[in-house]
Amino acid sequence: MTLPTPFKPLTKEDIAGILNISIRTVENWIKDGTLPAPHKIAQRVYWHPDIFYTWLDQRLKQADIESASDQAKECEMRASQPKPKASTKSRNELEILQAKTDSKLAKLMSETCRQPREVPGNILQLTD
Repeated sequence: MTLPTPFKPLTKEDIAGILNISIRTVENWIKDGTLPAPHKIAQRVYWHPDIFYTWLDQRLKQADIESASDQAKECEMRASQPKPKASTKSRNELEILQAKTDSKLAKLMSETCRQPREVPGNILQLTD
């Protein structure tokens, strides 16, 4: 005959520590059915570790499945959205536009450098 494996029953404090929540939240979750019902022994309540960890495992897996489902839906939405159209300008047109822009910039730079500037004695002098 084999004896059952010894275990330490989990208390409200243990559950609160594992889930990083308050004891009051543990009580609320028991009341609303979020947590599995504990067993009362004397004036305390306990969970069998297997029951609690099975519940936790299922909740976490359910959250992972929902998260993966949400990500799949988001990918489907992105795939169904129209893709931006490629530029219709040819390479030659872009080169012409770049040359015009460079020409305008050079003209502006030469005008800026030829602006008169004041020197001591109220004499105007052109800059080179």
